[in-house]
Amino acid sequence: MINPNFVTPQNFGALYDGAADDTTPVNKALQFAAVNQMSVYFPPGKGAVVSQAITVPAGVRLIMDAPLIYKGDNTQPCLLIGNAIESTTMMDYKLNVRNAQVSDWNNEGNIGIILTNFISCNIDIVGIDGFTIGLQAKGNSKGFSFNKLTLGQIMNNKIALDLSAVRSGWVNENLFENGRFGCWSQVNTNASRYGIRIVSPDNSYFYNNNNVFIKPSFELGQSYLTGNAEAVPLLIYHGEQNKFQDMRNEDNNTTFVRVFNSSSNNVFNVGYGELNGSNIDDRSRYPVSVYSSRKSKLINTKGNMIFLSGPLNKIACYYNGNSLVNIPRVNVATSRTSTVLKSGAMTLANEYVELIQPAIGVFINTSKAKRFIVQKDTITGYGGRVIVICYDANGNILGSTIQNEATVKGSSNAEPYFNTTAPGGGAIGGYITGSDSNKDFYFRVHSDVTMIRVLLSGGTQPLRIKSFCIYSIDCTAAVWSGYEEIIPGVNLGTQPPTAGQWDKGRMILNDNLSLLGTDGSKYVVEGWQCIQAPNQWIEKRSYTGL
Repeated sequence: MINPNFVTPQNFGALYDGAADDTTPVNKALQFAAVNQMSVYFPPGKGAVVSQAITVPAGVRLIMDAPLIYKGDNTQPCLLIGNAIESTTMMDYKLNVRNAQVSDWNNEGNIGIILTNFISCNIDIVGIDGFTIGLQAKGNSKGFSFNKLTLGQIMNNKIALDLSAVRSGWVNENLFENGRFGCWSQVNTNASRYGIRIVSPDNSYFYNNNNVFIKPSFELGQSYLTGNAEAVPLLIYHGEQNKFQDMRNEDNNTTFVRVFNSSSNNVFNVGYGELNGSNIDDRSRYPVSVYSSRKSKLINTKGNMIFLSGPLNKIACYYNGNSLVNIPRVNVATSRTSTVLKSGAMTLANEYVELIQPAIGVFINTSKAKRFIVQKDTITGYGGRVIVICYDANGNILGSTIQNEATVKGSSNAEPYFNTTAPGGGAIGGYITGSDSNKDFYFRVHSDVTMIRVLLSGGTQPLRIKSFCIYSIDCTAAVWSGYEEIIPGVNLGTQPPTAGQWDKGRMILNDNLSLLGTDGSKYVVEGWQCIQAPNQWIEKRSYTGL
């Protein structure tokens, strides 16, 4: 007996056993529903096997509590709804398809579901499994727009979700909710796979826009892959001002997003996992992608810059000719209590300063500001460590805890530990980051801490640093070097350098002033200035009148 509102494939002889070919009964059900303005219902069960593409007539609603199981040619699609002639408007669908055997992903004509020219529809995608392209939302000479799609399990597809605009069609203003995008560990491990692609294959529409994706989960299985295969969640060839919110980034390629052509102003946010500049491969004409993650939200806030070192390799200079190095505005620490202005354990290179055991840094007043971010420009693989030494109101160095609470706390990205020695073997000590890193470091100090000393040192590898800066998240804070600089930002030394090359105009102030000359013409040597590159210096004297 046929229900007056819907028909099922079984009404037309489908065995619905997940094995026998039910293509003919499925097509008969669809044609009957089209003539009689009814829906087609796939009740719970093993599902209907089909051996060829199924095209749904206009106006027929599908409710699938069991899947279509595709056993056809893997160059063809499984289920097609909508066409290029007319739009499908204000319809509801519940869709579920799977390939009987995962395709080899060699032909993009093998698509689980193609939805063409939908307007203001509600689509519930229960599952799509095993195709080259899982779901294709297509604007073909018209629009695919104003739709709400609830995505379920979209697994084992080369491209899970494809937004495709052809023949000047467009895919704009759609809402995509949820979606589990992934592949099992044994599936096509030598082939790349992608989560969402936005594209105009015929280059007829470049601006697919204002599509919003809420909470898609990408676990594409990069760790399972061999050779050069990659697992990249997002490819945007032709799209602008689209938003991806609260995504999951787990076991994917380092590249999370790849952007091409004139695509621009797309917004990416990760709820779980990392997302930073190194994960965005923006090859577009207008590289203005916006990205963030919950994990790095605070550290990316930055706040007030309270210290900027400048280019250390440019401002550093030899203190005593060719061995000891002085860097203006920062101090050198060889122990927890030492504050000196030069060190012989630093190397000046063309692009950076290298150091291992000594550390360089500054003092910061923390009577009001308690949360800080240290950002450094270092050579990859030589990021070194950050050391934080805390002081009380009397200038005493504090230990690891105050009232059973850690004196310094970091983030889950980088939690510092307390040690009385530095990683390189020096006696600096304090709260130290746990591994060498080029990344920014966030930390908060206890409310009783009134001053800190922030130092940068080598770790497992030497520190090769170009510059660094410090931000206060709470408010501005006073920063100083810890020694008398005479003129802030100007090098100190005891003679002009005899090694290296120096630009015209470089000044060195004499750190060892003494009265020279004879009675009536006594003078002091205030310093030296380079008058011609690379190494011609003059002595600058001041006569005292004595």
